[in-house]
Amino acid sequence: MISTYKYYLIFVFAFSIWNLLTTAKAAIISKVSSPECIIEIVGPIEKNDYSKYVNIRKKIILKQVETSSPDTVCLNSVGGSQSEGVLFAKHFLREGVSTVIRPHESCLSICAVMFMMGNYTGSEIKGLSRKMHVTSRLGFHRPILPHNFNKSVLAEAPNVIYQAGISAVEELISLANFKALFSTEPMIQADLIREILSHIGNDFFLHR
Repeated sequence: MISTYKYYLIFVFAFSIWNLLTTAKAAIISKVSSPECIIEIVGPIEKNDYSKYVNIRKKIILKQVETSSPDTVCLNSVGGSQSEGVLFAKHFLREGVSTVIRPHESCLSICAVMFMMGNYTGSEIKGLSRKMHVTSRLGFHRPILPHNFNKSVLAEAPNVIYQAGISAVEELISLANFKALFSTEPMIQADLIREILSHIGNDFFLHR
């Protein structure tokens, strides 16, 4: 029989992967005129942020704006909603969106996973495309419980928690193992996954 402690760990994966223990406001998502990116995402990732990003990106693409950084997103976020962050990550993979962390800015928690999905899709080539400055921070940590976590759920629905946890882990592994065209490297390598799971809370694994 699986112990309550193991249910606790599984619940973390199911409902709060890369959430920080803070009450967050939605990210500021806006078009920018920059040689580095055409859209920037600043602040905690929250529900409905992905749809805001898609709407802004659609307007830019429709106008066919001339830019030296086509479909590139600058990230500056402490993390936030795991489910919303996964939507961003899958979109970056699917649409070929490059990711950037500018000097002295940070991309932590689920934002770090979003950053790792950065790639470029051209007419004849597709490959990894993620860039950060030496002064930038890219931080990963183990899944933690959200501030509004209801501990009674553990006793009420352990099987649901278990199944949801397995699904969440499968989703992470799927993102991590995706390989860009013409590349044999996964988007997130196994040793980085190990580091993610061994760092807790604000003890971020800072990746260079």
